[in-house]
Amino acid sequence: MVKDNTPADEQWKLARSGKFTASSISKIMLPGKDNMFSKGGLTYINEVACDAYTLFEDRNVQTYSMMMGKIKEPEAFAFYSKLIGLNGLQYFGDGNPLFKEYCKDSGGSPDAIAPVDADTVSFGGEFKCPDRDTHWDYLKTIKDQYDLKKLCPDYYGQCEFLMRTFKCDLWHWVSYNEYFPLKDRALIIEVKWDKNYQNDLEVRLQQAIKMKYELIEQFKTRS
Repeated sequence: MVKDNTPADEQWKLARSGKFTASSISKIMLPGKDNMFSKGGLTYINEVACDAYTLFEDRNVQTYSMMMGKIKEPEAFAFYSKLIGLNGLQYFGDGNPLFKEYCKDSGGSPDAIAPVDADTVSFGGEFKCPDRDTHWDYLKTIKDQYDLKKLCPDYYGQCEFLMRTFKCDLWHWVSYNEYFPLKDRALIIEVKWDKNYQNDLEVRLQQAIKMKYELIEQFKTRS
């Protein structure tokens, strides 16, 4: 067997290319005026179809905030782990990301999971490390998953789809900023399985996948 020497982060990018991912799944959740999907949703479906039809191109451009968030994420995980007091959590940072398929056309990447055994996960965690002003706003405005759903639909959809992917009914959304006093350094929101959202998500995902292949087929049949 030939060892794959491709770096882990590059393997991760290749694995998720051409698929609908948890971090962007909320884009297909908004309806349009005369279409099942909003303009943003249709644009996303078109982008996924293009990725699936063409060779991989790394277009991952990180902002300063995104870069700093990744740098601080291990610290956030360590603080979170200490707060909840649970051993055995698996963290997928530090250049070792995981992409798990929900189906061959979609999947998600957890920041952390709490495995029960090789096939079962009890819950997972999604960490955000925003600047002080943003964390301050989160502390003031987000008290439960319903606030998260209203104010941060992208993060809410990400947590819900990760639950679907890992077949569990709980995910922790965590905002962390090390400049705050200990009691406010981490905001942990329990996101539970939202039946109505999940039902809508499944219908929309299957339609998005169908449209993805219809777009690809148009190119395959061009003379």
